[in-house]
Amino acid sequence: MHWEGVFRILSDRSRYIGIDEFAPDRVLLGIAVWSRYDLELLDRLQGTLTENNQLPAIYVFDVDECHGAAADFERYVPGVGKVYHTPIVGIWRNGVLTGRASGFKGRQLLAETALLE
Repeated sequence: MHWEGVFRILSDRSRYIGIDEFAPDRVLLGIAVWSRYDLELLDRLQGTLTENNQLPAIYVFDVDECHGAAADFERYVPGVGKVYHTPIVGIWRNGVLTGRASGFKGRQLLAETALLE
């Protein structure tokens, strides 16, 4: 599936210029591009986004660019803690980080915010 124009892809860490420069209502997802489950998650999100224009901006980054370093994950989603599985999920409302999780709990968080059906 082709996601250009639907998600804002952070293609390398050099383009990551600081969380304050992003939309105040946003979701930041860290995915493994080799994970079928993460790619299916993006497909499901794309379906939700194309049906509903009221949803927040969604930014996506490749966790492999972080080389598994906890400090890098914290830079993207402060307070996410130890990450054992993807996706990494951060949710901001009015510029305030209101939710963070990874793995299964990250998927649950997306479902609770009505981003996944």
